Amino acid sequence: MTNTVTADWPTLRTYKTKQELAYKALRDAIVTCRFPPGQRLLENELAQQLGISRSPIREALKRLAHEGLVNEAPHAGVTVAEVGLESLHELYLIVAALEGLACREACRRLSPATLQAMAGALSAMELARSQQDVDEWARANVAFHRLARQDCGLPQLLRMLDETWSRMQRYQVYRAAAAERAVQSQPEHQAIFEAMQNGDAEKTEASVKAHYMHGDRQFSAYLHALAQAAEKSDGADQA
Repeated sequence: MTNTVTADWPTLRTYKTKQELAYKALRDAIVTCRFPPGQRLLENELAQQLGISRSPIREALKRLAHEGLVNEAPHAGVTVAEVGLESLHELYLIVAALEGLACREACRRLSPATLQAMAGALSAMELARSQQDVDEWARANVAFHRLARQDCGLPQLLRMLDETWSRMQRYQVYRAAAAERAVQSQPEHQAIFEAMQNGDAEKTEASVKAHYMHGDRQFSAYLHALAQAAEKSDGADQA
């Protein structure tokens, strides 16, 4: 599969350097699944689409390989890394611990403006869920969680969370699981909001961790079912 030009592909005006442009553009395309798992990434095509030389593309791909978002293999080129059950479970454990801490600290210094914005994001998630709009729900979900942790006063922790969250976005390629999660997670988000609204830092942390553990179990069960279905299909084809 070759790369496809997207309508919102960024230009050099958006970034300070060609290296930054290449890295940010490719990373965003991967974590949002515009470049799906397994897709081959060709330097010449990417350079042409971005209007730059192959050198910044090559540097960007090396950075992405270091982050585990792409795989480099001799004679096979570069491909987008697959998403698997074990890596998803690890990401959920990391986010549960880090965001639980961030939201606990944020709860102690939460501003009225942040709380109001969280309420708006919560309403947007509910509306998107009722309209079965998975993309809009995902955007509101990201906004809610960013708002919930933004007042923590721990910038290094926030950077770590942003990086881990972007990796988790890749699993939204499984839209059926994301749609089901939108329904089941609404009470969990409400519990987080109410704990923060009440200034209960310990309950906030517990609610955040419980939310991610529920998500881990749900997505893991979905991916496991997909793997089993694929094995049965392969067995039937070989019979």
